[in-house]
Amino acid sequence: MNKSLRIILLASVLLLSISSCSQNTSHLPSVFDIPSVIGSVFENATYSAKRKKVASYVQIHYLGLRDDVSKGGGKVLEGALDVAGIKQSKRDKARQIIISSKKQTYENTLLVTDSLVQVFAALYVNESSAKDKRINGFSYIEARQLIRRYTKNNFEALRIAIKQGQGEALDDLMTQLNIKHTDKRSMFKKKVMSRYHVIYLDIVVTSIMIST
Repeated sequence: MNKSLRIILLASVLLLSISSCSQNTSHLPSVFDIPSVIGSVFENATYSAKRKKVASYVQIHYLGLRDDVSKGGGKVLEGALDVAGIKQSKRDKARQIIISSKKQTYENTLLVTDSLVQVFAALYVNESSAKDKRINGFSYIEARQLIRRYTKNNFEALRIAIKQGQGEALDDLMTQLNIKHTDKRSMFKKKVMSRYHVIYLDIVVTSIMIST
């Protein structure tokens, strides 16, 4: 695995671990907080401002970027490279990095799974038995396996539902997790919606920024 892909994988782990430190979404990292944790690869005076511009572009053009990455290039991807300020002489390498990281950036079922598991566990943190360590009737492993399997089979439908904070994919997942109480279902949807940027967008921004 090359250095760029290792950094993207590290970023996905950091995004997940930092987001789990607080149930208050105002404490979640911004899209330009990650570099201070990752290291010197990100250190330069203009990084934060540039990353913020890239983040805005990714938010608007996520689907177009994903399509371009899937087909090996395109105008939307070139637009991202423009916003990131990548010189023409470095474009080929930048495209290679971004395209080769597609699985980590646009199909990261592990990041989605672990974030959903965290939200699910938090719903029942005061109700889980210290003796059997079960979460709403599930062991941690059972819940994680269920969510991982569901995420793999319904990845795009789940992404859309998480973005909107509602939808059949979320409803079906909550039913499978036996989340019956109206307040808990509402809270689950609210919490996963608040994590949309962390789960789906921030890692895309990172893949573009490490190619600069």
